[in-house]
Amino acid sequence: MVQGKNWAPELEGLRGFVLLGHICLLTHCNIPLLYDPGMGVDLFILLSGYLMAKNYQDRQEKEP
Repeated sequence: MVQGKNWAPELEGLRGFVLLGHICLLTHCNIPLLYDPGMGVDLFILLSGYLMAKNYQDRQEKEP
């Protein structure tokens, strides 16, 4: 996988968690933590907020 300038490797595990959640929903595999769609939505919102704050801080140094 090609890494961009602002790649956040610390998010790889969470992205895998979301992928497994989607697979569980599609295959009707009932794994308690992964099967709950509400957990995936909360995780998506949390990751979006983290990335917005990270990009804001990175750009603040370049574009005051």
